[in-house]
Amino acid sequence: MSAPSVNPRGVGLQNWRWRDGEHTVTRSICWSPPGCHGGCGCLLRTDSAGRLVGIEGDPANPFSQGALCARGLATLDTVHHPERLLHPLRRDGPRGAGRWRAVGWDEALAEVATGFDRIRRETGPESVLFLKGTGRDVGPWISRLAYSFGSPNYFALGPASGNACFMPRTSVGAAAFGGFMVPDCSQHHLERYDHPAWRPPATLVIWGGNPVVTNPDGFLGAWIVHCMERGTELVVVDPRLTWLAARARHWLPLRPGTDVALALAFLHVILAEGLYDAAFVARWTYGFEALAARVAPCTPAWAAGITGLDAERIAAAARHLGRSRPAAFQQGLGVDMSPDAAATAHAVGCLWAVLGQVEVPGGMLTARDPFGVPRRGPDAAAFPQVRRARIGLDRYPLIAHGIPYGQGDALLDQGERGAPYPLRAAWVQGTNTIVSSFADPARADQLLKKLELVVVLDLFHTPTTTAFADLVLPVCTFAERDGLRHSFYQLAAINQALPPRGESRSDMEICLALGRRLAPADWPWEQVHGLFDHVLGPAGLTFHQLRERMPLYPGLRYGRHERGELRADGQPGFETPTGRLELYSTVLESCGLDPLPAWNPGPYHLPEAAGLRADFPLDLMTGARVPALFNAEHLNVPALRAHNPDPLVHVHPRDARAAGLSDGDWAWVVSHHGRCRRCVAVTEEVSPGTAHAQARAWEPSAPAAENAGFFLLWDLNVNLLLPSHLQGPSGFGYPFRSQRCRLEPAEPP
Repeated sequence: MSAPSVNPRGVGLQNWRWRDGEHTVTRSICWSPPGCHGGCGCLLRTDSAGRLVGIEGDPANPFSQGALCARGLATLDTVHHPERLLHPLRRDGPRGAGRWRAVGWDEALAEVATGFDRIRRETGPESVLFLKGTGRDVGPWISRLAYSFGSPNYFALGPASGNACFMPRTSVGAAAFGGFMVPDCSQHHLERYDHPAWRPPATLVIWGGNPVVTNPDGFLGAWIVHCMERGTELVVVDPRLTWLAARARHWLPLRPGTDVALALAFLHVILAEGLYDAAFVARWTYGFEALAARVAPCTPAWAAGITGLDAERIAAAARHLGRSRPAAFQQGLGVDMSPDAAATAHAVGCLWAVLGQVEVPGGMLTARDPFGVPRRGPDAAAFPQVRRARIGLDRYPLIAHGIPYGQGDALLDQGERGAPYPLRAAWVQGTNTIVSSFADPARADQLLKKLELVVVLDLFHTPTTTAFADLVLPVCTFAERDGLRHSFYQLAAINQALPPRGESRSDMEICLALGRRLAPADWPWEQVHGLFDHVLGPAGLTFHQLRERMPLYPGLRYGRHERGELRADGQPGFETPTGRLELYSTVLESCGLDPLPAWNPGPYHLPEAAGLRADFPLDLMTGARVPALFNAEHLNVPALRAHNPDPLVHVHPRDARAAGLSDGDWAWVVSHHGRCRRCVAVTEEVSPGTAHAQARAWEPSAPAAENAGFFLLWDLNVNLLLPSHLQGPSGFGYPFRSQRCRLEPAEPP
């Protein structure tokens, strides 16, 4: 059978497996583990023995169009890695000793079920935490596991401090604009750039991200490049001179953490000079006069004093944006990791609202679940009483909008207080919690150490498995199991190409097996395909039908707000209390927050911080991504590690000289809270006065046991520099990218 092509009727691709000479080719979606949450189409090649021998991009997949990043291309290295976890393991000795013995699946699951059930009977199901990381398609399964067990405490830890990754934008989007909005780079259309109604954005604003490296949240940075090839100009808001910034019409290297002040100045210029869409504002927005009054004093000169940018530079970029039609915005973690992420996300959203660039070709589009299949599963709304009790909701009511998770800072606080109830156990799935989840990781360390039972699901040993796990359950890679890809733009099947290695199982198989023990009435399926069929119910498809037609593109018609397609009641408008895009947010107001965006300086922008600046002269940005890695993953894959062998801190030549450092030297990055070790990379890509530290936080080749430092965790983890209790007033946002530091010479680790 030959390889299929795109179905011209736009219903997807035909045939998911075929022979190509001596190989069997399986069409699938590149996912995690290992990898990211991009969801690129791939072709997996296996030989006659069922061994994976090749992976390549799927040229017939409209989403990724044959592209595959280094992480995807290294799937073979991960699948066949000699250090893969292949059997369930029980701790043999004290936590941290690094000693294990293999146990059978029945024994391991029985031990988990018995322990969790005992805790449920003694202090309530809420005493068990269900923790997930970013990337894996585990949301529908782990959330159902938590809720059916009776625990509201389901957390996404990527990171947990201020829930400062994607969640501020999604929550504020749901509250103020009726949903999370994404730029229209033709990704909704099967025909992509040839769709007759689509237009490339005249201007695309890249705010606080580097999507050609990160490819965030199912949005591929290559799409921006394709739009640039079709005439799109860029406005880039970033302290770093990235590849995109170097090609921008306007590059705004603002001081880290001052994004909201810049957005308010943009709004000032656009409103004061009449560059907004008056007809759209009058018909489809709420609170315009209040917003205009709020930004009236926020002149470019005012913002210049905060952001460090020249006032004319701010005004010129704002005027260019105000005159661009269509215009779109791609937001990154710079928004989420600002001191007050809710205000920042609201301010940036107000820009596209007053410009009228919503639901138009080349503008901003409300992201919807494909064919009604919820990305987080159909069961998030099926346990309303359980979800209302999640940790942090009483302190931060905004988290009830747009996300199903608890609030991470409140989790640590409750773990230390033990009230109103104790936290006693954790199910840890797809997250290296101690490495990448919290600022001030010592607090997370104490929380996890106190728990009576910790179960970790992963491919490899990590600091989290070694330091805390009582049981480690081995998961298989995406190439070894079936699954679902349901993004904003497509619905597709992840298709198993080869048997799982050893006794590893898929994340969803493990959730199903435990769910049948803990809450059998809510887990009636004997096989995961029944669970998949349940999730696919709104689309009227079974998993087997989907895999024969994948990927399916729901497509869209522009102007959905005018036809009542964005509201549950079928009325025109947006899914907000007023039915309009809320420049003055009634939901934020009901949560006790400022209903209008405002500049609220974080602790390192206050006058009282002058003494701190004297001792720590550099603005510290943490969490820089590495193209070949995904957060804390892939460091043990040599082909990927070679791209970035050492954890780096990027500094300007002037600042390196001032610290007595040269390119390739090792240094302590020191804050008022702690220190970590980094290799110095001297570059003019960062502004003078800025240090940009990569997210790398551990060393897989180092010894694992506690007496050897848990893979150098307490030496390399950049979160050691960051204190707790800096989340924004909404519970969203943490200044991961606006701290203070200095550099001191150090020996290599």
